[in-house]
Amino acid sequence: GNTLGTLFPKASYLFKPRHLSLLKDLWRFARIGSRDLNSGYLEGKTLGEYFQSRRFGSAFLNNYLYPMGAAIWSSPVAKMADFPAQPYLHFLENHGLLRLTNRPQWKFVAGGSRTYVEAMLRDFPLAPALSTPPQSIRRTESGVLLQMPDGKEQHFDHVVIGAHADEALQLLADPSDSERERLGPWRYQPNTVVLHTSLTHLPPNPKLWSSWNFMRESSQDTSQPVSVSYYMNRLQNLQTLRDYVVTLNATEAIPEAHVINRTTLMHPLYSFDSMATQPKLVAMNGQRNTWFCGSYFGYGFHEDAVKSAVEVAERFGIKL
Repeated sequence: GNTLGTLFPKASYLFKPRHLSLLKDLWRFARIGSRDLNSGYLEGKTLGEYFQSRRFGSAFLNNYLYPMGAAIWSSPVAKMADFPAQPYLHFLENHGLLRLTNRPQWKFVAGGSRTYVEAMLRDFPLAPALSTPPQSIRRTESGVLLQMPDGKEQHFDHVVIGAHADEALQLLADPSDSERERLGPWRYQPNTVVLHTSLTHLPPNPKLWSSWNFMRESSQDTSQPVSVSYYMNRLQNLQTLRDYVVTLNATEAIPEAHVINRTTLMHPLYSFDSMATQPKLVAMNGQRNTWFCGSYFGYGFHEDAVKSAVEVAERFGIKL
């Protein structure tokens, strides 16, 4: 929270041992997290193993650390204990989340991802063929053959596959052993996403509305997908009369009168097996005139997808 009012939403929280234990562990985590990361102590440990070895309490884990990770990676809370500890803490450190003071000022792209997608489309020399995904990709001695939705095949010199790892593997009609080895371990979690104007998925007290709001019923099965509501007016500085919210995996039905858009997105599930492939992914690029990019090259975010795509473009001599 930004103020004491968000750390202690009610005066009674000053006297709740479980809440005070959470804050104590939060302070201790900020103190030892970077040290454990840089010393190599986390090597080979899951988050569950790490926090058990350091004797962190259940309040800190179940009400802060695991929900935060589940919200970041759109993963069920129950799976966070099995998340590799080293990359998790490395991500927190890179984003200033391992310290309680002097945290970086977060910025946003005005208009969201649509802004930079439209900017890239403006620079395309030819109009891209949108919503026409190939059904399969087959490599030949002279290039690649793409089977299109109409059943026809189109020949190209190279193909760049900007898709989830599992989708990329499914597209390949003739995957090599190394492609199977590096793309095969990746698994994805479906998440229902709703843009709406209902306030039912924000805290009852508007003073507690954050950019990200985690919600879980006390009796909810933690193996179910995480429920997070993004308060868009704060995230993107919207100067509107209405409040706009994006909710992932709503625990309660959102009134249809408030629903603007509904979709399902897939997010990667990180494991030791999948992350072990990351140092080897770049080596696939260029083999058999096939190139890969996507968020799975990094932490699973837009920035990771763009970074990997830029690296592919640079291999073709294109400067962005």
